[in-house]
Amino acid sequence: MGKQPFGNFEWIPDYIKGEDVFVCASGPSVPHPDTDNWKLLMKKMNGAKKICVSHVMKFIDPDFLVFLDGSVTRTLTQDFTLEPYKTIVGRNINRAPGGNLARINYSGQPNIDPRKGFYGGFSTGWFALNLAVAMGAKTIYLIGHDCGGKKANFFDAMKVKGYSRGGPDRYVKMAAGYKQFEPWAHKIINVSKTSNITSFKKISLEEL
Repeated sequence: MGKQPFGNFEWIPDYIKGEDVFVCASGPSVPHPDTDNWKLLMKKMNGAKKICVSHVMKFIDPDFLVFLDGSVTRTLTQDFTLEPYKTIVGRNINRAPGGNLARINYSGQPNIDPRKGFYGGFSTGWFALNLAVAMGAKTIYLIGHDCGGKKANFFDAMKVKGYSRGGPDRYVKMAAGYKQFEPWAHKIINVSKTSNITSFKKISLEEL
């Protein structure tokens, strides 16, 4: 298979305009599925659109799946063009766009127009948030966007294999990168009081 093109993203602009969306990542603020807080989270997200970052889709049914890490394709081997949800991948995922699979280049800043690329490469969370912004979401709720923490993240707790976890320096850079989304901060809410991201309003799950 040769180098694949970018494309199949014409549907993205304003695709969910006026709707709320949850962007679900794997930080330590995500509750364990055996807890009442997990049940509360599922209740809060019920009926809303959900963007899942990589392996999170094993635990939360996505409307949109985003991944940039090639290791994901070694554990998620399905033909994403045929899945009922839409899958959006970055430059280093060499899959041919088509069906329900879109492939988008990276950019050094967030863009509404996917032809200009999405902000990412270093962080799948940035890329997924750029998707939410580009789709015209009314309110964007960040789940599991913590950029570090003293306890194990959700994937560690669930013993998920095949994902990349960085050290403290990576999380500092990741948290700083969210500042690029401050023009949209009025509609972004981080559902994690302990998150190291300072660019958006922070609330608890109970306050959601």
